[in-house]
Amino acid sequence: MPYEILDHTADFGVRIYGKTLEELFKSGFEAIVNAMVEIKWKGERKELVYSDSAETLEDLLVDFLSEVIFRTIVEGKVFTDCEIKIEGTSINAKLFYEDYDPERHRLKKEIKSVTYHNLEIRKTPDGFETYLICDV
Repeated sequence: MPYEILDHTADFGVRIYGKTLEELFKSGFEAIVNAMVEIKWKGERKELVYSDSAETLEDLLVDFLSEVIFRTIVEGKVFTDCEIKIEGTSINAKLFYEDYDPERHRLKKEIKSVTYHNLEIRKTPDGFETYLICDV
């Protein structure tokens, strides 16, 4: 055979849920952040304000998490927490972060993007849930 099949994981998937849309978005935030960076100990906390509107909640979620990924990779922000308010298909959030420091932070997985694969925010008896599939 002129080729060899290699084990290669190209995706990161997670099911997220929350009692409210805010909790659902925060669950996605935490899943992405925790997959990308390990915080050994906390440093100086800074704040970033984020606002956006979209046509659908799915678009809003992808936009929000894409912003977190971009700012982590390109700007070296290590996010630690967030406060989120969603009204319709608009979001206003405070994102708390610290600047990347190799002494305090260990990079784990480089997530490139959030995909729309199987992305559908569903109302459940307990709140909301969806699946996130990310390219790594």
